[in-house]
Formats: sequence, C-alpha cells, structure tokens
Amino acid sequence: MLNQSYDEIAHLQVAGFGDNMGDLHEFYITEDDTALVAIYHPIPWDLTSMGGIEDGWLMDSSFQELDIETGDLIFEWNATDHVGVNETYVSLAPDDDFGRSAELAWDWFHINSVMKDENGDYIISGRTMSCVYKISGEDGHIIWRLHGKRSDFEFESSDAEFHFQHDARWLNEKQTRMTVWDNGDPQADVSVSRGLLLDIDQDARTASLVQDFTNENRTFGEFMGSVQAIDASNETTNFMLGFGSEPYFAEVDRDDNVLLSVQLAQSDVTSYRIYKQQWQGKPSTDPDMFWNGSHVYLSWNGATDVETWEVYTGANETSDMNSWTRIASARRTGFETTIDIADVDNMDTYVRGKALNSDGDELGRTKVSGDGEPNQRSSTDDDGEESGGDESGAASMADGRTAGMYFSVLLVVGSVLI
Repeated sequence: MLNQSYDEIAHLQVAGFGDNMGDLHEFYITEDDTALVAIYHPIPWDLTSMGGIEDGWLMDSSFQELDIETGDLIFEWNATDHVGVNETYVSLAPDDDFGRSAELAWDWFHINSVMKDENGDYIISGRTMSCVYKISGEDGHIIWRLHGKRSDFEFESSDAEFHFQHDARWLNEKQTRMTVWDNGDPQADVSVSRGLLLDIDQDARTASLVQDFTNENRTFGEFMGSVQAIDASNETTNFMLGFGSEPYFAEVDRDDNVLLSVQLAQSDVTSYRIYKQQWQGKPSTDPDMFWNGSHVYLSWNGATDVETWEVYTGANETSDMNSWTRIASARRTGFETTIDIADVDNMDTYVRGKALNSDGDELGRTKVSGDGEPNQRSSTDDDGEESGGDESGAASMADGRTAGMYFSVLLVVGSVLI
C-alpha cells in the first residue's frame, strides 16, 4: 500500500501459501481497514471426470481477509472446498497441456473480485463459472449462486445475464443493487462487453436489469474489465467502464449516454480496472528536467497539483534561489511540458525548473542542469548534501529526453486511475 507520496506504508503477504502466491485479481480495502486478496495456487487433482488425467493439477482459487496492520489471517475460503469442478464452463481436452503439471494447472474457477458486505458475508466472482457467489463469513458455505450452471436466481430477462464476468459489487447496504462487468459470451454471434446495473431480490431470488452500459464502439473485451458507480450513494451517478483487454475506457451517465470516451493505445495495452476518484499525488521525489540548450522539458511523475512551470538561470549551481533569475514560465501541458528558451538573452551557466500550484505556491524544484552538459545533475542539493545523481525519475530515451510514464500499478489520467 502506498500513501499520496507513493511511499510504501504497508506490505501484505498472504498467509500460508509461500512468498509469492498473492495475485493481482483482487486487493480490496474493507470498511474495517482489512484487506481482501485473491490467491491462485496449484493442487494435485484427479481430472478424469473432466476429460483430463488422473494425476492432474488444478489451479485452485482462494481469497483471504488480512489485518493490514499485523498481517494476521482473519478469514480464508477455497473454491475446491465448496464448488464442484463440473460447474465450470471451461473445457479440458484429453490432449490439452493444461492440467498436466503444476506450472500449467487447469484454471477452472478464476476468482477475480471479492467484496465484504455489512453483515460480514462476501460476494465473489468466478469468471469461468459465469457466476457470482455469496459466501458466509461464518463458515464459508455458499449462501447463493447468481447465474452459472446452478443459479439460485431467476433472471427476468436474458439481458440481465452475464458471461465470464468481472468486478461484482454491491451498491447499497440493503444489498438490492449490484454492478457486474459482463465480458460477454465469446461464442455469441455478436459479443459486446457491458457494465450491468442489476436489481437483486434475495428473498424472491430474482434478478432484473436496471440498465446496461457500453461505449459507442460496443467494444468486446474478452478478458479483464470493470464497472464503477462513481458515487454509489447517488441514484443518478455516472459510471466508469473499463474494457480490459481492449485499450478503451468510458464514462457514461445513468441512461448510458457517453460523456467521455478514451482510447489508451492502438493495441496491446490492457487495463485490469478503471476508477474515477479524487486523488492528490505529492511525490517525495524531485521534479525532472532536461535542457538541450534551446528547450527545457519538465515533468513530475505522479504530481497532480502542478499548474505552472517556471524556468530559472543562475551562475552558481549551489546558490540560494534568491540569486537565480526567472527567464520563462508556462502552464503545465500534460505529463511533460516543453518551454522554448532559445531567444532568452540573459542566460547564465545553469538552469533549473520550479513547479507551482494554482495559487502560485512552490511545490518543488528540479535539480540543476549545467551549460554544455544538458542532462547534468548537481553534485549537491540546496542543503549542501550529496545528491544521488540522475538514477531516479522518469524513463529516458537515448538522448536523455523523458520518454513518458511507465507504471506497473497506477496511471493517473486527470482523476481517472488505471
């Protein structure tokens, strides 16, 4: 877990499964400040009933609830303890390599979301089961199945049904509204991925579609994806849609009118989930700058409050900022801002940049670049202590210019978190 300066404030490890068994499919913070994490782990399994080998391997899906402060295990659930493998929609061919080794264990369940409700029970999504399960927080038994081969619910229309879904969430404490990302049936004549808003009657065991949401292209994202009610307490809230394996996300209103449509890349870019929320990033690192003699390139990875960049020149790289002269300024333009200083007459030996917020307050300064060595960093910082050089900061091309943002966990686009 990271704070708003992107410093690690907690490091969680799943209990009892070894060092590397935590999985990317879920990390959810509950109202009790505990964490829900998904776990995939191979186990020996007789697969003959499913067309596999007797000495086969199954990829079990589990989840744990952990105390964030201590790392102690609070609750654990394993799919194989409660669900039959014959409920899956994934076939296993006799000549299939899957199921023949621990490395290629058969992924029959594929847990991809977990949420804890107000009563201490859980809802989980099993993708390859096309089913959402409500799990007892007392003993782990299945309270009900929503969709799948053994559904306990009657769907009032086929439009309310989902296939190979992700991201199942309750929207209210009464547990009458749920959102689900329906990836769509890849075997259908026309496949479209949708966000679903469902009415769930747990007493009558009925499910009905309130509204479905998609983008203008009616994109089919075969795997991954998400739907977020931006303000779940508001009946007229907008929704964020993430199309997973396809490089798109969208914001739509309650009636499925598209308000924002974004394509992240041409291809080969995926996003597991998309969120829109307030985020104020205050990196503990310094801003980055590159100066090639005529242009200054400024960026600050993860900083959200930068409104304006200023460029200063000075004769002494270690001098106080009062002796530096401001030579240019510009409003921030995306991740990297370029400022032309080719025609500045009063240039001195060194250049540095300063980041300001909307009130004109200083947020941070770059290190110093010296004349003749455009990417040089100062050997000392303002306190006279040694600086670590240019080993940190944004990724760079061969010429030293910022190449862009490369995040494995978080990409901030405005207030949208990817």
